[in-house]
Amino acid sequence: YTPDWAEAAGEETLIAAASRHLVHLPVDEAGPGDVVLFRLAPGAMAKHAGILVGAGRMVHAYSGRAVVEVHLGPWWRRRRAAAFRFPGVTD
Repeated sequence: YTPDWAEAAGEETLIAAASRHLVHLPVDEAGPGDVVLFRLAPGAMAKHAGILVGAGRMVHAYSGRAVVEVHLGPWWRRRRAAAFRFPGVTD
């Protein structure tokens, strides 16, 4: 079994680090408080993260810019690479 996030070329250092400290879950099951990792280009390594805050929204930051809350629209949803939950968090 190879998870979807493992298929990109290159070493997935961000996903590997998240896997060591967080609980992996399917991206479609991620909810408020969960961390979602993104590939900013098809086939690229995951290099961006956001935290879901509910109602199709996430908080994230671009390098050198403020932290913002944005809509998790189609552009972002297509680029989801992996999702994680903090250990000990239950619904």
